[in-house]
Amino acid sequence: TFRETTKDWLGNLPKIAVFGLGPQPLLVYLGYLIGEAGDKQVFQRHRDKALPWKWPEDGNIKPLLVSKPVAISDNYEASVLALSLSVSFNIKDRVSQQLPKGSLHWDIHPDKYSTEFVECPEQLHSFRVIVHETLNEISNLSSNLPIHVYMAVPVSMAITFGMSVMRKATSDIILHDYIKSKNTDVETC
Repeated sequence: TFRETTKDWLGNLPKIAVFGLGPQPLLVYLGYLIGEAGDKQVFQRHRDKALPWKWPEDGNIKPLLVSKPVAISDNYEASVLALSLSVSFNIKDRVSQQLPKGSLHWDIHPDKYSTEFVECPEQLHSFRVIVHETLNEISNLSSNLPIHVYMAVPVSMAITFGMSVMRKATSDIILHDYIKSKNTDVETC
C-alpha cells in the first residue's frame, strides 16, 4: 500500500521548487514525500512553449468536475473503492470495466481533456481542493478499504495529488499504472 513510514526529509525543507518528469505513480510518490506544508511550488512542462517550464502569463483556471457513484445507502458495503483522474484522457470507462462488481468509482475530470490542461499554478491549487474533498468523502465512507487510484494527468497534477494525500486522514492509497501493450492497469504500490 501507499502508506509507509518514511523519513520526511523533503517535507522539512523550507522551500522547494519541483520540476517533475517520470512515470505518474513515481511522481505521486514524490509529491507524497514532499507533503503540503511549507513553501512548495510545482511546475508544469509546457510542450509548445519556448520556455517550457515557465508558467504562461495568459494561463487560466479551468473547472474540474467530480463524477460520483450513484446514491449510496448507509449500509452499503463496497468491494472496491476507486478514483480515476481523467484529465489528459478519458479513462473512466476503461477503469470501470476493470473494477469488480460492487465497486464504487469516483472520477475527477474536466469538460475537455488535454495533456496541456494545467496553464497556471492556481489550477494546481484548485485541483488540490477537489482532491482533498473527494479523498475525504471516500475515506469517510469506508476507512478500512484502500482507495485504488488510476491516472491520466499532467505531471504537475500527479505530484500535486501525492502532496494532497493526508497521511493520517486519508485511507491507504493503491496506485495503478496503465500498460498500453496489455491494455490494462496494474497495481504499482
